[in-house]
Amino acid sequence: MILVLALFVPLLNPYWVPVSDSDAYLAMARSVARGQGVRFNNQPVAVVPPGWPILLGSAMKLSSSFLALKLVLLAGLMVFLGASWWVIRGILPAWQTSLAIVLSALIYEISRHVYTFHAEPAFGAVLGVILLLAAALHGWNSSARREPAGHGRGGPGAAISAVLLLLLTGACAVLVTLRWAAVLTWPIIAAVLLGGELRPRISRRWIAAMLSAAGIFVTFFALRAAVRVERSQLDPLYAHNLAMPDRPRIATLSDRVDRVLRSGVWLTDLLWEGASRASQRFEPLRHSGLVGLALLIIAAINGVRQRRWLGLAILGYMMVLIWIWPRPVARYFVPIAPLLIAEMFAGAAVLMKWSMKRRKGCHLNVATNVAVGIVAGSIFLCSIAPYISQVGQQRARSFYASYRGGAFQSLVNVAYKLHELNAPAGS
Repeated sequence: MILVLALFVPLLNPYWVPVSDSDAYLAMARSVARGQGVRFNNQPVAVVPPGWPILLGSAMKLSSSFLALKLVLLAGLMVFLGASWWVIRGILPAWQTSLAIVLSALIYEISRHVYTFHAEPAFGAVLGVILLLAAALHGWNSSARREPAGHGRGGPGAAISAVLLLLLTGACAVLVTLRWAAVLTWPIIAAVLLGGELRPRISRRWIAAMLSAAGIFVTFFALRAAVRVERSQLDPLYAHNLAMPDRPRIATLSDRVDRVLRSGVWLTDLLWEGASRASQRFEPLRHSGLVGLALLIIAAINGVRQRRWLGLAILGYMMVLIWIWPRPVARYFVPIAPLLIAEMFAGAAVLMKWSMKRRKGCHLNVATNVAVGIVAGSIFLCSIAPYISQVGQQRARSFYASYRGGAFQSLVNVAYKLHELNAPAGS
């Protein structure tokens, strides 16, 4: 985790970094800090849940400095990746687990959340803690080297289990307040809890699965009803983008098929940023994530054979988002990025075992490590240049002159001037 922190710290600066949805969250948080509730553009908000704006607004009450607010993001990312390490350690050797976490910190879609105010750091942190609690209730432990999830033995005692169940249910409820997409994570939570299980029965694991479902779905429907906005509440002078979503265009079958065919693009944008940028010159590179998708499918098939459901649940989470969302948005995969990399490592290892099954005299462990190294190396090579570029940009002496070619320099100058004009005497 020291290396992860070393990757994140150079991206910190005391400046506002303009980025679409990030700015919307900042505006809502400012409204909370002013005591106006969760509002955007002078309208109530229902399109996104209130948890992240409230948390960010509470931090603003302590300090409105962007550097201080970015420390909240940094803390969320560290908890997210730290919890992910312990979860992944139950299914992979220590060196592969550490490699997956470091690569997760390096990829653009995660490292940029050190300075952009999307909900992913908080959402990922809470989800990571939930999966860690689920692993504890199941009986995973970090000493289960190479032991598939679901094959852990033992578990906590009755008193500790009761506390863990309470924490799990509460954390699942909190998760929904951060992103509506929390409902899609329940199969992943259940997969960790029910690894090795096939038929429902009265046990700690099944009770935990049901309580986690209740925590997520009851909170989801209750919160949706609580934040619902009626047209009578809207001010016609302002747009209502986040108060009441416009009716989406109904997707046709051809639209759905096209989304599935572009499924590799999601992984390319998430894990192979360099290939994604190079695809502007060579379009097929845009779909290089299909290789990663194939490894995930292999890992899921192998997991199902062992009653290990995590790979299948991750695939389900991915495919639902791909099916319902009109275009690839890699940011939505950020909360499961470490698990994706871990499952790809597992898929590469399984593929190597299958290919060498009939070969004699082959060093399987060496070959497996090489396969994992190839996957990790490809992610590293496609991520290191964008990371260095980010560091150079965030550490620039004249940040707004260099950020996006100085596109926001005039706006920032005006903001500084207005602040000077409105500043109290002596400030």
